[in-house]
Amino acid sequence: MFVSVVSHGHANLIITQNVLSDLAKGNTVIVTDNIGEKILETYCKSHSIEYIINKHRKGFGENNNQNFIKAKEMGLTSNDIFLVLNPDVIIERETLSQLATLMISESSISATINLHKPDGSIDNNIRHYPSITDFIISYILGKNKTIIDKSKLLDKTEADWASGSFIAIKADIYEEVSGFDERYFMYCEDLDLCRRIYKKTGKRIDYFPQIQAIHYAAHQNRKILSKHFCWHVKSVIRYCLKSEY
Repeated sequence: MFVSVVSHGHANLIITQNVLSDLAKGNTVIVTDNIGEKILETYCKSHSIEYIINKHRKGFGENNNQNFIKAKEMGLTSNDIFLVLNPDVIIERETLSQLATLMISESSISATINLHKPDGSIDNNIRHYPSITDFIISYILGKNKTIIDKSKLLDKTEADWASGSFIAIKADIYEEVSGFDERYFMYCEDLDLCRRIYKKTGKRIDYFPQIQAIHYAAHQNRKILSKHFCWHVKSVIRYCLKSEY
């Protein structure tokens, strides 16, 4: 498996959690440093992790596409799995291997797992496709009917889309849909990608509830008038008005 990680100033988190050094023992891990932190470069080189530093900052999708290109240079084949992984997700190497085995046995072209927060509460990482009304209600009332209740899912289930914090995709499918749409700087690019995969293949994202990991989610886009909130609004507008499916 080829693991794609993008760091936006996450060096201390990556080093403290020390997840990637373990994953790199059985997988190819590629880290793009969007900020330029020397301690992250030193950490990666010490643990056989491919390190890329950006000369200028790029968006989430563009960075992961960059990692995909590097993965192909490093031997990624059409049958390999390309995993988009947030630096704030804690997962063990054995767990990742279990997912790879399941994806092969279930002929999955894209998949996600059961993420939960450090306190054990549910991380809403799988959802239904949203409408513009859903976005508006979410902003104003804080209600989101697109959220799927994972507590009721015990077996493999298909979901419309999965959070970009953890999406595993067959390399040939990722390339066939041209990866992430880089016009999204941040937010909604995962939604857009999953929807384009469905349009191209007729298959939704496979959700495997038995495979679990911890996600330290920040949700900075909820801070009104912050740059993250503005990025989120711009992405929502693009998704609702400019995307074609």
